[in-house]
Amino acid sequence: MVDLASLAGRTAGMLLRPVPTVADHIRPLPPWTLVAREHAAPLLIASTIVWATLTWAFRDFFVANAVPIPDSISAMMVVALLRLAVQFAGLMVMAKIAALVAGNLGGRDDFTAAYTLTALSLTPSMLCNALSPIPLVGGVIWLTGFGYGVSIFYRAATIALDVPAENRGKHLALTLVVTFIAMLMLMAFTMPILAPFLGPLSAKGTLVR
Repeated sequence: MVDLASLAGRTAGMLLRPVPTVADHIRPLPPWTLVAREHAAPLLIASTIVWATLTWAFRDFFVANAVPIPDSISAMMVVALLRLAVQFAGLMVMAKIAALVAGNLGGRDDFTAAYTLTALSLTPSMLCNALSPIPLVGGVIWLTGFGYGVSIFYRAATIALDVPAENRGKHLALTLVVTFIAMLMLMAFTMPILAPFLGPLSAKGTLVR
């Protein structure tokens, strides 16, 4: 069972005092599986549920503006599960790349530390992503959360991965660029496999930010 009180406290910490909160959870360093189970997974699942609910609630708005949207509840569930899997995989990919880049910039190539850093720092992004379907302002909310999460990642990289302060900018830029390319390749590889299971969605597209 997830300790909801601890999750709430950790989430509030990442919003209000992010760098000290990262430091508190880096030493001693927990197993990355624990971080995934107790922090990343529940936040991503909750975010996905809210995202899917809002997407369906504002379905008429999206249809009126010719935005591709699932045409049934079952299709919406498939899209939501696919989105959840992609986001969870994205955290792991970003953590692995962050560790590799850190190792080449004078820091530590430590996947466990990198996963903890990534999962914690992107907490604002996970929360704001849930609200992204809200018409007109959802995109701004998501970008704000993502930007805040990236800034936390940048500031806490020295604490988590011993990245020299002068190399934090390079570490952030390389991590984001390589992660973006890796995720594009992953999507290109998996979509032909998943397309038969998506039925009409494969032709109409989906609303996945």
